[in-house]
Amino acid sequence: LFSPLQDRAVHIWVLGGFYNDLKSDYDRHEYTPGYAQWAGIDRPDNLEYASIVHNKTQERAVYGELTYHIIKGLQITGGFRYFDYDALVTGGTALPLFQTYPGVNYSMNHGTTGANGTIWKANVSYRFNPNIMAYFTYSTGYRVGGANRVAPCQMPMNPNTQHACALPNEMFYEPDKTRNVELGVRGNFFHRRLVFTLAGYNIDWTNVQVPGQTKYGNVSITKNGAAAVSRGFDASVNVRVTPNFTVSATYAYTDAHLTKYSPDLVSNVLGSYPGRPGDRLPGSTKNSGSIIANYTIPLDNGRSLQLNWATTYVGSIYSRVGLEGYGYRMPSYVTHRAALTYNTKQWSLDLFVNNLTNQYAVTAVSNDSSSMRSRDGVTERYYAYSVLTPRTFGLEGRVHF
Repeated sequence: LFSPLQDRAVHIWVLGGFYNDLKSDYDRHEYTPGYAQWAGIDRPDNLEYASIVHNKTQERAVYGELTYHIIKGLQITGGFRYFDYDALVTGGTALPLFQTYPGVNYSMNHGTTGANGTIWKANVSYRFNPNIMAYFTYSTGYRVGGANRVAPCQMPMNPNTQHACALPNEMFYEPDKTRNVELGVRGNFFHRRLVFTLAGYNIDWTNVQVPGQTKYGNVSITKNGAAAVSRGFDASVNVRVTPNFTVSATYAYTDAHLTKYSPDLVSNVLGSYPGRPGDRLPGSTKNSGSIIANYTIPLDNGRSLQLNWATTYVGSIYSRVGLEGYGYRMPSYVTHRAALTYNTKQWSLDLFVNNLTNQYAVTAVSNDSSSMRSRDGVTERYYAYSVLTPRTFGLEGRVHF
C-alpha cells in the first residue's frame, strides 16, 4: 500500500467494499381492558388493535481513496464511494374488536424502494512547519433511505373504521444528500503544551430527513424535506498548565435550517404544516461546549491518583422543524461530572459522580401535545418526555493486560 520513493512523491491507496443486510420485525398489540365486556363484544382478550411490520434493507457499496504526498508538507487526497440499496416493507393492521374471536385477520400490504449513486471527496492539506497544519476538504455525502416501521394502509381506506398505518407516500423515505466544504487549521506550541484545532464548515442538504407522523394514527416516521443548510464552526484547545495539570475546552456553533419551502412536512392529528425557509432543523443545538480539568498526583511504584472534573453545556433543541405542528423547544442545560481514579501498573479503580448537581433536563420528546386528548378523565394516546439521567454514583474497575 506504500511506495516510498527517495525524494519523490509518495502515494497511499485504499480500496474496499461494504455489504449490510438489515431485517427487522415488529408486532404490536393494543388492549382495552374491560371495554369488550362493557360494549357487549365477544372479545374476551380485549385486543382492540394489532399490527405487524417486516422491514428489509440491503445496502452495497465499493469505495476507494488515493493520497499523494507531492512535496514536503503538501498532501492531496481524492476518494469515491458507489452505493446501492433496496428496501422492502410488508405489513398490515387489524381491528380484532370487529372480528370473530380468537382470530386476528390482518389487512396486508407491501412496497419497495431503492436508490444508488456515487459520492466523492477531495482534500488538500499543507504543513507550514512542525507546529501548524491547514487543510481544505470538499466532499459529497449521503444517508441511506429506507422503509418506515409502520404497517402500510390497505387502499382504498375505509372511513368508518380507525386506522394506524402509512399511506403510500409515507411508507418510505429517500436518501438525503450533502455537499460539504470544510476549512480548518491545527497547531501546537510550546513543545505541545498548547494544542488547538479550529474548523469552519458549510453543508448544503437536499431531501433532508426529518421526523414526521402519519396522517392516520399519528405514528412517528421519517420524511424528506426539500433543502436545507448547516453551517458553523468548532474549536478545541488543550493546555498543559503543569506537567500534572491539564485543562481542555471545546465549543461548537451550528446553524441548521431549511432553505426551500416544503409543503406538508410536519403533520399530526390536527392537520399538516409546511416547512418554511429559515425554519430551524430538529435535533441540533446551536451552541454546545465543554471544559475538562485533569490533575494527576504521582505516587510511588508507578502508581498515581487522578482527579477529573468535566462541565458540559448543551444548547436548546427543537423537536420539530421550526417548532411547527406543536413542536417543543427543549431548553439548554449544564451538567457536571467528577471522578477520582487510582492507577497502578496492573489495574485502576474509578469512583465517579455523573450529573453532580442532579440537573433536570428534557432530552427527547415522544409525539407532540396535539396527541393528548382527554375523554371521561382518560388521556388517549400519549405524549412523553425523555429526561436526563439523575445524579449517579458509580465505581468502575479496569485490569491492564
